[in-house]
Amino acid sequence: MALCALVCAILSQFYGASRQIEAAARPLAVEVAPAAATDDGTPAPEAGEKAEPEKLVKARQFDRVLASIFLVVFAISMFSICVDFEIRWALIALALLVIVILGLVIANIYWHTFPGMLRMLTGVTALASPQFYLAIFGIWAVLMVVSLVIVRFHYVKIESNELVVVGGFLETQKRMSTFRMNYTKEVQDVLEYYLPLVRSGRLIFTFPGEAQAIVVDNVLNIDRVIEQLDKVSSTLRVEDAHHPHD
Repeated sequence: MALCALVCAILSQFYGASRQIEAAARPLAVEVAPAAATDDGTPAPEAGEKAEPEKLVKARQFDRVLASIFLVVFAISMFSICVDFEIRWALIALALLVIVILGLVIANIYWHTFPGMLRMLTGVTALASPQFYLAIFGIWAVLMVVSLVIVRFHYVKIESNELVVVGGFLETQKRMSTFRMNYTKEVQDVLEYYLPLVRSGRLIFTFPGEAQAIVVDNVLNIDRVIEQLDKVSSTLRVEDAHHPHD
């Protein structure tokens, strides 16, 4: 959503109606008194009254398209944050979506409901300025920086011989041997797993003799992390094979 807001801000600034509206709102250096009537006898427009140019109309339409795209991305982002969309529920939602679409097609055949629905949807228009998009991008950028700072003091570090759990700033560290360590990958949210630049999931580490497992949620690029874990595990197995009596 932050990336979409940044792109919308740039496009809206250069191709939207914001710059034209600001230019039209500036006071004119020279004011011309209105004429009493035009050549065809119709009253002339009053002083300061301006007709909306065609270029401004097209720019406002472009702003509406950007706003609609941003609202779709915003809705998807909020849905992925608020709801854990598991695979089972994803299949159920897909089946319900197909049923709803088929129902609307059948309703349109008998009652012609689509034109009225489209007219209602197109009547709802949204507009936003480049400053609004930049504000959204700035808020999410600050939140991401804060998150990156927090994870520097709360993380799990995996090496070839031990797993280190750091609980927080200046807190105690827990070290556990990776010998016979098992780990499980879980995908709790299908949307978060398939979102670009996210690909997140959960890792669960279990150890022999330990009743409590180490659970790491929201692991970004979890498939790449799994590949690194496999390399670490293979290195550990090679070292154990060379030193069977250690």
